[in-house]
Amino acid sequence: MSRYVIVGGGVAGTRAAETIRRQTPAAEILILSAESRPFYRRPQLTDYAAGLLSAGALSARPQSSWRERNLDLRLGTVVHAVKPEEHIVVTSDDAGLEYDRLIVATGRAPRMYAASDGVGVGLPGVISFTNLDEATELRALQGGGRAVVFGDTLPALQMVQAASALGLEVTYLAAGERILPNVLDDDASQIVANRMRAAGVQLVWTAAVAGIVQKDEKACGVRLADGKVYSADIVGACASYEPAADFLPGGAAALRIAEDLSTPWEHVWAAGDVVGDEPPFNWLRAWRQGERAALAACGSPVPASPGRSTVHVLNCQAMGLSLAAIGQTVVPYRSGPTELRTDVMGEFYKKLVFSADDRLIGALLVGNIAEAGALEEAVKMGIGRADLDPLLLKQLFEPTYRPQYLGVQCPVCRHEIQLEPDAKAGDRVTCPICGVDFELAEGEQGLQVKATH
Repeated sequence: MSRYVIVGGGVAGTRAAETIRRQTPAAEILILSAESRPFYRRPQLTDYAAGLLSAGALSARPQSSWRERNLDLRLGTVVHAVKPEEHIVVTSDDAGLEYDRLIVATGRAPRMYAASDGVGVGLPGVISFTNLDEATELRALQGGGRAVVFGDTLPALQMVQAASALGLEVTYLAAGERILPNVLDDDASQIVANRMRAAGVQLVWTAAVAGIVQKDEKACGVRLADGKVYSADIVGACASYEPAADFLPGGAAALRIAEDLSTPWEHVWAAGDVVGDEPPFNWLRAWRQGERAALAACGSPVPASPGRSTVHVLNCQAMGLSLAAIGQTVVPYRSGPTELRTDVMGEFYKKLVFSADDRLIGALLVGNIAEAGALEEAVKMGIGRADLDPLLLKQLFEPTYRPQYLGVQCPVCRHEIQLEPDAKAGDRVTCPICGVDFELAEGEQGLQVKATH
């Protein structure tokens, strides 16, 4: 009987385990997770930290599901090393676990940041807002306190949103002159910035973080290169994340992952954020890669499309605004690509990016992202401007046009779910990707997801 070991109990690891079980009912499957809680819906940490959801609402599987599927889930298990030549995984308690097939699905970890004594991430009062324990730490400050967040990343924006919803005094230190500068252009960044200011967030542009200030062995602020200090009860160090692969031979620097998700080591695959595809923290991509890596490990047929991302896609919420960034969304001056955009209408903005030979290579949607699914397919196919669906273009650039594309983001995997033309508030919808059920509600941006406690 073959033994499959999966390192990581998040979305990619869980999807891999469930796929292996379907393919090989008799196999032994071990899931080694460093966390103390089983698989939960990480994209909803913002709502949990803001007090909108209970911890129980984040649970993605019933407690009984692991036993019913004969999956050996070992929580609180940290992997210390992998010895590919011996097919052994070594845990922090020096236990050696043999494997026939190994899938690495450990996600990403924050890079260290200097404090006055050389301590950064890991210092009490410093979080990277990537797990339930950290979200709980932020939630505990509800009603009072100061939060300082830095980083041009999705976790940074999520923490700012949650902290402001909690009623904290929030300062966001942006490294440049735009929010998410590799994703949002000036107009889109301004929309998000206005939302932040309306929520009472203090925005500081071109902030060069020099270190984390501490007192009594706890973080108490952030120091900038110009010497200015922003005091804090909690610090969000969210500037940079790297594949969590220190336990592999050569660490993250030696991790080379092929298009089919195989690694330099025989019988070892990777899936999810540890793969290193950009932008990080893409739940839907991790879900799909977990399944593909599992099929490959089982020797089962794998879909022909590449396992690695061919088009960068970011579907998210920023300060309550729906955002979809597909492919190239920022165009340097006189760099070749051209743009077709709408005017900014309140908090709504849409833009298409075309290559020099007039192929669609990017799209940016803010506020209403109903066309995201169709545009993602068009970018992947490299469709020319003249061949784009005229109805799609009408909906994008003619505000009075009766929409043919209706959609909402799944609250978990952020898949853009196409709705029927007669969809209305109160309807129940099931995500076809991750299977989550939710209710539609009327919001400022049209139909949206109603949070379930």
